[in-house]
Amino acid sequence: MRSGMLAVGLAFAVGCGSSSSSGDGRQCTMIGSRVGVGLEIAAQYAERTAAAHMRACAGDVCREGNLQLSPSSSAVPLPCTGEVCGAQATPTGAKNGFLGVPELTGAPLRVSLTLSDAAGAEVLVREIEVTPAQTYPNGPDCGPGGFQASLAVGADGVLAAR
Repeated sequence: MRSGMLAVGLAFAVGCGSSSSSGDGRQCTMIGSRVGVGLEIAAQYAERTAAAHMRACAGDVCREGNLQLSPSSSAVPLPCTGEVCGAQATPTGAKNGFLGVPELTGAPLRVSLTLSDAAGAEVLVREIEVTPAQTYPNGPDCGPGGFQASLAVGADGVLAAR
């Protein structure tokens, strides 16, 4: 009985941790990628922005919501010690957010974006059309992970695809 339970537990653990191969011997994990529209707001607008609202429409199907804005950072290399190197995340002053759009495909997407200040006044209102791209979180040999579009508000207030 005990060895049977051990075998079931081992089979379960192996099944949960399994990954497939890309065909060239490289392991493909079961990692996925978020499906939707990402946004990066340049520091010049981020400092005045307390809230962001996005509406994304493909044909007659729309998804909209308030984005949870987070501070952006970039990696700054640290000095190497022998063969060990590192990096440190440093705030950039920019902010980023994401609108989940589970039904997103590669069809063109009309996106409306409104940035507001802490008092609720509109800081920026822009629209853009963008075509989402397929993501490959494990590389192109391991299969797709979902569609994403990536947008950026530049220091000049222009909304552009990234």
